[in-house]
Amino acid sequence: MKQRKRLVFGIILLSITIIVAAFLTYRYTRPPFEVPAELVQTAQTGDLILCEGRSLKSDFVRFIGTSRKSEWSHIGIARKDASGRLWMIHMSSDEKHFIQQPIEDYVLTSRVQKLGLWRLTPSIDTTALMTRLDAIGREGKEFDGDFDIKDDSRWYCTEMLYRLLPEFGISVSELQLDGEYLYPVAFTTWTHTKRVY
Repeated sequence: MKQRKRLVFGIILLSITIIVAAFLTYRYTRPPFEVPAELVQTAQTGDLILCEGRSLKSDFVRFIGTSRKSEWSHIGIARKDASGRLWMIHMSSDEKHFIQQPIEDYVLTSRVQKLGLWRLTPSIDTTALMTRLDAIGREGKEFDGDFDIKDDSRWYCTEMLYRLLPEFGISVSELQLDGEYLYPVAFTTWTHTKRVY
């Protein structure tokens, strides 16, 4: 009888292991996401790009780290160059610093599975914003792996916006912090953003 119980328990455990392995394989190894042409056409310099990643780190941000479940795990600022190419400006946890990269490169290296686009209201001086972001890039601003919004010496993705937008006349006092953290989802319901894609 004991041997039979062990056999049944072993079969159940093996079945659960196979199901979990299949889910994780599907979740984290799907084919690369293609950046939608409509998003690139709609995007304007200064828009906020929100991303849903497919990594354990992204899942932590989306499901475990915030009390508000969300599809969004990262945020950055859009920059369109003269040729119409879309760039993502963000604080990169992978690179450990401020980075500007073509959106298709970001999507590929960060294993993104979905993108959204929000426009700031009121609009801001995007030329001045890009000048300020270029200066931050030259300063070599580092990524804040401690996610400490009280410390201005290093930033994480949402903290970059939290620090910069007041310089351009947009109050961040209405952004909803979740405990001591500011998650990307806070920008989706904020009075100063409107979803455009």
